[in-house]
Amino acid sequence: MTIINKSGETLLALINDILDLSKIESGKTVLMNEPFQIREIIAETLDIFYHKALKKNLKLNVTVDADVPKIVNGDSNRLRQVLINLVGNAVKFTFHGSVTVSVQNISADKDRVRCQFTIIDSGIGIPAEKHEHLKPEKIPCGRK
Repeated sequence: MTIINKSGETLLALINDILDLSKIESGKTVLMNEPFQIREIIAETLDIFYHKALKKNLKLNVTVDADVPKIVNGDSNRLRQVLINLVGNAVKFTFHGSVTVSVQNISADKDRVRCQFTIIDSGIGIPAEKHEHLKPEKIPCGRK
């Protein structure tokens, strides 16, 4: 029931993001700044894809460095949206092996922390000629 509830909340957040497409296109998207747990967002995301990965006999792995804070301030829905897109594609295009989500703390001071999220899979990958179309997502977050 928890997975279904979280999936419903995630779907609602995604629908709201689609409805706000005009704000995104005009550069007027407002990022939330509220406390959330990075590990919880990752767990919820992997729960969504667990059964699909299980059917494909894929391993889902998570590595979160110990120095990543338990609670950060930022836009949890935006982070969840990015992770769902990336993990969803990784599971979709991986036919054997694994999908790994890892998080590293790459810089921190008293008010801010900067984390790097990496999704690695053993799937078919993106052709080299398409790499130029990729843009990294930057989602600011701060310590609680």
